[in-house]
Amino acid sequence: MRIPKLINHYSDTISDVFTKKKDYEFLDTLGAGSFGTVRKAIQKSTGREVAIKIILKSRLHGHLDVVEREINLLSSVKHPHIVELIDSFQTKHNFYIVTQLATGGELFDRLVKKTSFTESDACEIVYQMLDALNYLHSRGIAHRDIKPENVLYLSDDDSSPIVLADFGVSKQVNVGAQEKLTGVAGSFGYIAPEIYSSEGYGDLYGLGKGGYTLSCDIWSLGVVAYTLIGGYSPISAQNPQDFLDEVRTNNFVVFHEKYWSGISENAKDFIIKSLDIDNRRRPSAQTLMNHPWILNHINKSDKVNDINIISNIQEGFNAHARLRRAVRLIIMKNKLEKLRQLRASSATNTMDSALADDDPDEYLFCGNSQDSNILESFHNMKLPNDVPSTTTLSSIKSSDNASISSERKEEAAKLKSKELAITFQNLVRIAQDSKDQIRQFQEKEEANELKGKESSDFNEN
Repeated sequence: MRIPKLINHYSDTISDVFTKKKDYEFLDTLGAGSFGTVRKAIQKSTGREVAIKIILKSRLHGHLDVVEREINLLSSVKHPHIVELIDSFQTKHNFYIVTQLATGGELFDRLVKKTSFTESDACEIVYQMLDALNYLHSRGIAHRDIKPENVLYLSDDDSSPIVLADFGVSKQVNVGAQEKLTGVAGSFGYIAPEIYSSEGYGDLYGLGKGGYTLSCDIWSLGVVAYTLIGGYSPISAQNPQDFLDEVRTNNFVVFHEKYWSGISENAKDFIIKSLDIDNRRRPSAQTLMNHPWILNHINKSDKVNDINIISNIQEGFNAHARLRRAVRLIIMKNKLEKLRQLRASSATNTMDSALADDDPDEYLFCGNSQDSNILESFHNMKLPNDVPSTTTLSSIKSSDNASISSERKEEAAKLKSKELAITFQNLVRIAQDSKDQIRQFQEKEEANELKGKESSDFNEN
């Protein structure tokens, strides 16, 4: 597959870029971040549906090499469980990265709609992710942002494979020369402890000193595997410092009887080994490919208890799903509006604003009818009567009030998931009808994301 080299001289190639961009019809907004947006599109010349990541150059603060690195990395890999790069080009203000469109949706968004899900089904997903990581690691590539949102189904078919997406913070190192990775990259709740330790968030027996290795992806995979089966995260901490305190011993992984009684010991062993706090002991992707849980699944030699565990996932992730989607859409719209304003302000003269190769409206929110309905009913959502307005994960966990029923305590354990904790915080915001608080939440998130990226770039340069 030949990927066009990113152009360096915009003025010399404007007609070529204009022609190339005109080949795409831009449709729904699929996502938005601090640096750009992702749009669904149709390539007119082939009729193929694609996903196009549009990155505003001014938001990179001169670190244009970050995008070039992502494109070069994607163009160098080809694997059935890694999203395929189709094309790339740039205009004066934007980068465009065209990839295959995974129409089946994000991992957990898809699973909560199922009526049946077993340990074997979970193992198949983990195996496909592990297969992709083994391929990447054999080439010295760390993904560094393994999480359910970056695991996509290629199609709506029940047998659809999954692909790993979003290589924005991925990095390639020389494994033979024992080159280390540096800088905080990834999403809280899935970031390996040695990453935080290496960046001064706290000591972890000296682990992470001088950088960290590809095994950071294995930790993230272990968190996904645990969450996939149990329906909640093994981590309850809400900040890096508390996280390091929580995982300081390997005893932090707990398999609660209610959700894990029918799960095989091999599955639990796979998770425990993946979540070893000592990255020197943590197995490589290649080693885990030979773990009994994976081998027995591939060879179908060990019939696991195929009990239906879909209730675990639905209980943990389907609760308030519509609300979570509404909050995500609001934050997405806010981010897009800021990007659109930044893009509009970058037109320094009449010629700039008149150029048809890109325009601020590319950062407008384009939702489908379902998104529009969710947004329309956003302000009509009410805080559930059984959730106090001051509810947070920490307040539930720390409460020793005798009036809290055993049923309530069991539910508190389920709230270990970071995503559910955020949901309850957003419930409070909605109950107070506070757009300002949501905007502040989004701006804080953006600031942390930008700080992390700049820190990573500085350490790598």
